Amino acid sequence: MTNINNLILYVFAILLFIILNDFNNRISHLEKNISNYNDVQIQLVSSISELTTQIENNEDLIQNVFNLRFYDNVVATVYHPVSAQTDDTPNITADGTVIEIENASDYRYIAVSRDLHKRYGGEFGFNDIVYVSSDEVSGFYVIKDLMNERFTKRIDFLHTPETPGFKLNNVELYATNIKTIL
Repeated sequence: MTNINNLILYVFAILLFIILNDFNNRISHLEKNISNYNDVQIQLVSSISELTTQIENNEDLIQNVFNLRFYDNVVATVYHPVSAQTDDTPNITADGTVIEIENASDYRYIAVSRDLHKRYGGEFGFNDIVYVSSDEVSGFYVIKDLMNERFTKRIDFLHTPETPGFKLNNVELYATNIKTIL
């Protein structure tokens, strides 16, 4: 009887080892995929920052990059990835992108009011890169989130929770020919 018990324990140990090894392999693969996705996000943010720097003082380049101006007199505000300002998953944008809350300002993501989004009859979709222009803030941003339905003709800059809020009136919002793979 002891030999049978030992054999059962031996087989069980081997099966447990195989299962744990497979589990570890799957976790490693998932971690690698997440790391690759984060690297792609960082590259996109870096590219957007570089484009913003290159275009800010070049009016000819601005005219060649933009399709047409869709909206002016847009109100721009700031939102933070916290439950009080989003939902119970503040690290996930409306399009499903997972962000690191402490690095939110680095992403250059915005939320748009629903009237501006394609899902509700507007011109812009998720992952569209837009150019925001005002006296205070200008640059390229990626649309990743939607605002509450009570807002219209409005955008919200995603920033880390420590960043002070602000409100800008008379912001111009441009569509671009630039496409993102995220």
